[in-house]
Amino acid sequence: MTSGLDFALTLIARIKGDAVAQAIQLAIEYDPAPPFAGGHPDRTPQAITEGLKARVYDAAAARMEAALRA
Repeated sequence: MTSGLDFALTLIARIKGDAVAQAIQLAIEYDPAPPFAGGHPDRTPQAITEGLKARVYDAAAARMEAALRA
């Protein structure tokens, strides 16, 4: 399975760039021996971590808050 994830991340990096692949790797918490240093917030560049947080976690919190207000 890890070779499939490694291949997918490498392919994504070639198509969309390293930052997108690193954000995906962090989102799925993939860290056995990944192709990028990361997979955990302590080892992922801060810009990648903050971008993922804004796109995923902050957006989900905003949707939840809007649903609670409705």
